Amino acid sequence: MKQTIIILIGHDTSGKSSIAKELSKKLNLPIWKMKTPKHFWDPIVAQRYSQETITQITEQTNVSYISDRGFPCDWMYSKLFARSFDYEKAIDTDIRFSKMNTLIVLCYKTKDKFLHDEEDKDFVSINDYQKMTNIYLDYLNQTQCRYIKINTNNENITNQINEIVKHI
Repeated sequence: MKQTIIILIGHDTSGKSSIAKELSKKLNLPIWKMKTPKHFWDPIVAQRYSQETITQITEQTNVSYISDRGFPCDWMYSKLFARSFDYEKAIDTDIRFSKMNTLIVLCYKTKDKFLHDEEDKDFVSINDYQKMTNIYLDYLNQTQCRYIKINTNNENITNQINEIVKHI
């Protein structure tokens, strides 16, 4: 079976986790999501060591999975919050994932829908929404991985899943 990796990216409340769950059921693929408490999180350590470990395991095992967030999110957050980040390492990771049949899916809502989405009080502020979107779009312009953009305004998960499956 050909290796398939799907990385869902996008701002909070954009539907990534809901899409990951339904996609997992449809494709019978596991979901992977990093769950590190914020007080233990160090972006440079995560990028240089954790991401390298994830990349090597993925390369060596030929495992297929769905990632709820992933290395493109580290890129975006480093730019959004002016964190230290190794862009050379990020490019290396991107190139390596591109060779493993990776599809990056940018989930997004338009600004007006984002404003009315109150289900998650931890989401990025509206002041940062457009900057975050622009950083993700800039990333997609640079990635070697295949990618698609899915507007999740209508929350029609069946259509969203079908759109992703078309591109696998």
